[in-house]
Amino acid sequence: MRTHVTSKESWTPNMVAGADLTGASPGGGPLLARYPIVTFFVLAFAISWLPAIPYALELFPSPVLPPGPFLAAVITAAIVGGKAGLRSYFRRLFRWRVGIGWYALAVLGPVIGLALVAYLNVLFGAAVPSAAQLAGWSLIGTATLTFVLTPWSGAWEEPGWRGYALPSMLQSQSALVASTGLGIVWTLWHVPLFVADIIPWQDAPAVFTFSFVFTAMYLRTRGSVLIALLLHAAINGAGEFFIGLFEGADRIRMYWLMAAVGALIAVAAILSNPQLWRRSPVLLDADPMKSGVIPLESAS
Repeated sequence: MRTHVTSKESWTPNMVAGADLTGASPGGGPLLARYPIVTFFVLAFAISWLPAIPYALELFPSPVLPPGPFLAAVITAAIVGGKAGLRSYFRRLFRWRVGIGWYALAVLGPVIGLALVAYLNVLFGAAVPSAAQLAGWSLIGTATLTFVLTPWSGAWEEPGWRGYALPSMLQSQSALVASTGLGIVWTLWHVPLFVADIIPWQDAPAVFTFSFVFTAMYLRTRGSVLIALLLHAAINGAGEFFIGLFEGADRIRMYWLMAAVGALIAVAAILSNPQLWRRSPVLLDADPMKSGVIPLESAS
């Protein structure tokens, strides 16, 4: 998919980033500021898992705080870059001029993908959903919009994962390595939800493969966190409907098929532009907190 972008500058794989996404001084500063990505991950887990004990005591509705990674990113940006770091971080969150096609893909792609997964599930022996169940398809849009507008929903993890962690990791790692590392962390972040049986552990492989899908969208939209948030909301909204069509073993098979389809999409994205995934993407300017990590010229 190719869309027009607003910048008319050209980019090459050999443009080396000289600035630090985090704003930290290379040679000194507070200990936490010298290890920003470690600081972010520790804070993301600590804040997100705070409700685990209250949840076990039936004092809180969830064992995790979904916007925990977002809050961790804000705190880390403040620790590392002060007011300037915060301003730069928030500026990067609102990169919206990426082409209407990417908005359509972010919102409709998960619906089409999960519809395909549900169809495959039936082919593999799952019970065919009833007409009454399928009649509720229109609620997908409402659910997606709710996830977008509700700061306590899973979609609001994205200002942390793809708004801070991914661009920071891409400073020194290839997109392939960064996606692998972040995919592992993102999957582990869900452990309280697995333990509490809110989502089955079979969802873990899907979460991991989706890390590469999110990176692909991030790179091709020139670092748009907004697109990542919409994609996450659409996956959750469509997932509520399509996964809810099945019960028992049929539902568990849905998660495995989601992982398989996610892996196929990730492999296709990587093979479509291997160079983009083997090298650290270029940066737009000397203030990467302002612009984020930018894809190569193939995104134009």
